[in-house]
Amino acid sequence: MTSSDPQFKEEKLSSLDQEALNKRKENFGAEVRSFRNQRIAKLRSINHWWNISLTVTGITFTLLTTVLGVVETDAVKGLIKLGIGLSGAVAVASQSANSEFRVRGKAGEYTLVEAEAVILEHQISHAKDETELEALQTAYYILLRRTAEAEASSNKED
Repeated sequence: MTSSDPQFKEEKLSSLDQEALNKRKENFGAEVRSFRNQRIAKLRSINHWWNISLTVTGITFTLLTTVLGVVETDAVKGLIKLGIGLSGAVAVASQSANSEFRVRGKAGEYTLVEAEAVILEHQISHAKDETELEALQTAYYILLRRTAEAEASSNKED
């Protein structure tokens, strides 16, 4: 085969195309991995721990309110009333914050987005051509939009 042979030129061109595709796959995979590790995992973790913290706070202060409500001591009656008021207010505030900011729902949505990003990373490495890679990029952009929508929504029902 010589360099003027059409088949040789086609193989050389195909090899260059494959190198370019591999480079695009590598760069796109790194972008998805970075998005998953630096953005989604952190958002999921933050919302998960906020959910736990607010739930535990609500339960603890509800219990405290209940306990203070049954204490019958004239010596510290004023302090008990104050304690009931404060602990009840904190319990209601933490429960309201949990539901208003939808931390449980957001944590769940981020978990789903993270799983889809893992699947997408796997699919990128197996893309056979530009068309498949472009379809995967479209799926990635949908994940970006879902993440932004989850972060922007604060009053949707769970």
